[in-house]
Amino acid sequence: MPKRDPFSPLDVRFVTKRRWVLLKDLVFLPTWERVRAGLETDFASIPRMFWGLLSPFGKYAKAAIFHDAGYALAADRSEQERKILDDRFLEMMKASGVNWVTRNLIHRAVRDFGAIVFHRRHESQVLSVHPHPGPLPPGEGEAAGRRVSGRAAP
Repeated sequence: MPKRDPFSPLDVRFVTKRRWVLLKDLVFLPTWERVRAGLETDFASIPRMFWGLLSPFGKYAKAAIFHDAGYALAADRSEQERKILDDRFLEMMKASGVNWVTRNLIHRAVRDFGAIVFHRRHESQVLSVHPHPGPLPPGEGEAAGRRVSGRAAP
């Protein structure tokens, strides 16, 4: 039996080049963690030369959005915080049914090369929050679960 998707449905709009914006909150259902609508993402930050092996849009794409949000909005920018975010990405990929080899390959790449992106994204605000396209439906606000993004869209 196929594994149930542990995330809410994904609703995004193409912005430019490799950038997409969330139109609705993305929720990790087992824990009700969420990334707010308006977050801009590139899904999995896989260099184009490796797309033949790993697409940015694989089974791990929704987990990658949470990872992008964590990197963009991390509070203290410490290596300890980055490790927690990277390990959470690994857990979410496992919950998504990503096979052991793929998820550990991606996790190793994030651990080895993620520090550059972690600090650059904070400084340049590569991932930004855009105005929410409309009000949240009833039950989709703060009371529905804890927010991962740490801040609401302006």
